[in-house]
Amino acid sequence: MTLLLYPVVAIFGRMSPVRFANAALPAQAVAFSVRSSLAALPAMITAVRDTLGLSPRASGFTLPLAVSIFRINVPPAWVVGLIFLGKLYDIPVTTGAMALIVVTSTLISFSVPGLPSASLFLMAPVIVQYGIPAEGVGILIAVDSIPDMFKTTANVTAHLTSAVIVDRADSSD
Repeated sequence: MTLLLYPVVAIFGRMSPVRFANAALPAQAVAFSVRSSLAALPAMITAVRDTLGLSPRASGFTLPLAVSIFRINVPPAWVVGLIFLGKLYDIPVTTGAMALIVVTSTLISFSVPGLPSASLFLMAPVIVQYGIPAEGVGILIAVDSIPDMFKTTANVTAHLTSAVIVDRADSSD
């Protein structure tokens, strides 16, 4: 998912993916090591303001807003979690259930705090409607340390991508 954001930066932000990658790397390293997009915010601000030279609006408004409400990793993580728990408990998961979980997780993702594995805590009440025990989320949380490193890195990359795109759109007005 993280790799898919580089073409987005190139197409919609009209920025070299190599330049973006070099600027994003310190923030991604922080995100990968601490699993918190909030902890990576200072490194993201430095990347946007100093390395990429974007407007103060991008570093002072767009980026903090994105960190507060934008969690690109939640829908795919919930779908994978639903499929895993369905297999674990031998409960079939339909395509319709996966579609509904994408919609639900997208809406819920705007309220997820930038803490490690935070979205999984909000998943328990949702999966019960599919016949999966809420306790299954505990299993997901127990094994989420390594996947969460990659999910947080995707979030941080998406935050930086949104700052580049908004800055580009703002400067073309």
